[in-house]
Amino acid sequence: MWSGFATKLGYPSVPDFAADQTPSELQTLLHDHDADGLAESGTEFWTRYQGGLQEVVAATRDQGTALLVVDPATMRMIRYLATGSMATREEIAPSAVAVVTYTGDKFTLQASH
Repeated sequence: MWSGFATKLGYPSVPDFAADQTPSELQTLLHDHDADGLAESGTEFWTRYQGGLQEVVAATRDQGTALLVVDPATMRMIRYLATGSMATREEIAPSAVAVVTYTGDKFTLQASH
């Protein structure tokens, strides 16, 4: 699928294409090409996702610490929002751990292992 997008948009490879897109832009690209109209845009997804994060914060004692397990696409977006840079494959490996502070709608990357 991604190679089709890369080719159609004139990129020489999928890595070149992916390096030029934010996670939200990739989500919106899926939305824009979803024939069934089921995919959310990047903005729709993050509005819904942050609503869920607010529920987690509200449910933790004194709005404290919580462990969240997220998929690689979500981790790429959180890292992008926290740092403004794209995550590498190593930073989002299946066993990767990131310590993130979330306040309101702002992410801060504290550590990444």
